[in-house]
Amino acid sequence: MLQAVDARIEAEEKKKTALEALFKTLLHHLMTAKIRLPEEFVARFAEATP
Repeated sequence: MLQAVDARIEAEEKKKTALEALFKTLLHHLMTAKIRLPEEFVARFAEATP
């Protein structure tokens, strides 16, 4: 039983690490203008801002 829990914890830690790396990469690309947000998203965000 504990082996299953340990395996699940390890899998979740790997997933967290992968998501953190993805976040850092996307943030870098957004900040350096290598990628841009879709216009529809920007317009929707602008409408929601008071």
